[in-house]
Amino acid sequence: MPNSLLIHLALRHIQPETLDQLQVNAADHNNLATHPQRRVEQLVSRSWRRQILATQLGQTPENLYFAKDSYGKPYLVDTPNLQFSQSHCMQQFALVFNQQHIPIGVDIEARQRSINLAGLAKRILTAAEMQVFTQTANPQAYLLKCWTIKEAVVKASGLGIRLNLNTLETDYSGSEIQLNGAVAYQAAIGKWAYHCFETADYYYTVAWQYHSAQQVSFNWLPE
Repeated sequence: MPNSLLIHLALRHIQPETLDQLQVNAADHNNLATHPQRRVEQLVSRSWRRQILATQLGQTPENLYFAKDSYGKPYLVDTPNLQFSQSHCMQQFALVFNQQHIPIGVDIEARQRSINLAGLAKRILTAAEMQVFTQTANPQAYLLKCWTIKEAVVKASGLGIRLNLNTLETDYSGSEIQLNGAVAYQAAIGKWAYHCFETADYYYTVAWQYHSAQQVSFNWLPE
């Protein structure tokens, strides 16, 4: 495992006219959702993924071939060192990747999302996290940050819904300082580092396979 890791991040905002402005590859129409809005979001996300990665790899978008492993995690054919993950929530899209063969994941949640706090907390929090949740001044912010951490980690691990989120310990106590380069742990998948950030409307987490001596840097890609 390399001692340094460069993570590239791209954020995009989905506008009503975005799909009309993109060149959509025929392969990106496969297995789309039936809901019209969801279909548009999927097409935009896949098109942006294809274009951003093609630019970074110095290839043309139509020459990229995506597949899924046995757990359903997407990967780029014939590019084994490239690890990527994407997420979209409402009008926001995020793509993260590295070219050092380090498993990586990303997740987004809207800050003002309407949710059943108690129900979600019971489903995804560990006992230690539940204690913090019941005592924190802003339970929704704490819960949504934990959620993005856990979703980013399970995406990076490749296990997805096969992993119960309430068995994944984020070690997040509510301290903002702790959200940079912190470590989550679960017995079946081991340790995963994560970095959280936020905008006025969204919470984000990027997670990657942990290595104690690893120096991590981020490269924000322009729109």
